[in-house]
Amino acid sequence: MRLSRSGVALLWLYACKPPSIGPEKPEPVDPTPVNPLQNADVVLLQTPAELTSNAEVVFVLGVSDPNVQPKFVCRLDAHDVELCDATVTFANLAEGPHRFEADLKRSALPMLTSRAVGFDFVSDRLDPAVVLLEPVVESLLSGTVAIRFSTEDAHRGTIAIEISTNSGETFTSLVDVPDNGEYAWDTRSTPDTEHLRLRLVPHDSAGNTGLPVMHQADLAIDNTAPVVVLTAPAGAESFDAEVYIEWNTMDAHPGTVSLARSVDGQNWSDVATDIPDLGSFLWDTRALANDVALFLRVTPTDAAGILGTSDTTDQALRFSHVVLRATVVFPNGGEILSGVRLVTTATEGPVDHLQLELSRNAGATWSLLEAN
Repeated sequence: MRLSRSGVALLWLYACKPPSIGPEKPEPVDPTPVNPLQNADVVLLQTPAELTSNAEVVFVLGVSDPNVQPKFVCRLDAHDVELCDATVTFANLAEGPHRFEADLKRSALPMLTSRAVGFDFVSDRLDPAVVLLEPVVESLLSGTVAIRFSTEDAHRGTIAIEISTNSGETFTSLVDVPDNGEYAWDTRSTPDTEHLRLRLVPHDSAGNTGLPVMHQADLAIDNTAPVVVLTAPAGAESFDAEVYIEWNTMDAHPGTVSLARSVDGQNWSDVATDIPDLGSFLWDTRALANDVALFLRVTPTDAAGILGTSDTTDQALRFSHVVLRATVVFPNGGEILSGVRLVTTATEGPVDHLQLELSRNAGATWSLLEAN
């Protein structure tokens, strides 16, 4: 048989691809259905604060794949897993820690899988209680003082400190401080007053506010130095024995004074220190050297401990001590006396009269013999 070139070609085409009979068959398909939740996870769109004082807590659930129409399962603490809506609300929770867990419903029964999400939070709806420890009522405050307090609460937050200068009729805010038990208050930021009261309001970190506590009696602030005027002696006066030193102190809370003397107005020696500020002091000068000139100084310190400016005599005082002395010349001891005997004496100084006394028991006791 003769083969033409076209026949060879036809024969080759037949060998490469046999002629098809009927329509072509489709490619085989995997019969296993696609799970739409396979790549989806639950998302917490809204949660309460980790520490909350709300009576109700709300969780809002979502899904990572917006094309999925999910069902949710969830539980609180150790309760059973249940079907739940996208918005979950819990009310009247017990005080303390809680754990919320949620997942997509991936099986016939409600259960949590390893892809569940959890959220831990603490419920605290108890109000804090504070006790004001210091300063105590009727205290006199000056400079920097410590305000001390004690708070009972599981989650301490801040203390609002308020002050009143009208015995508690109205209060203004002083400062909000961390609830660590103490605050150093510089009272010089507040004008002097006799009608101070403090009020403390506790706030815990969960947002609860406790009842305020306040002083039930007034305190005082005194940051003003006392002023003193030495009124007597005025200076250029002479004294021989005792001297009344007198002064006048201007201060709401007088405390003590110190008295000093000086021969030159520069170097001072104590006469009396920290004596009550009563306005006068009797000074016995008989221990001083005779015919000495001295300056006097008074320095006040008020009850708040504030040192005032001293006041000094403008001129020196002169102290001249007149010495009076009497000596028994006869009898002078050892004599035996009988009848009427003359007692002879010698005196020194401007003596006006003598008083004679007699002892019959070697000086243990004395009785008046002659008054003049």
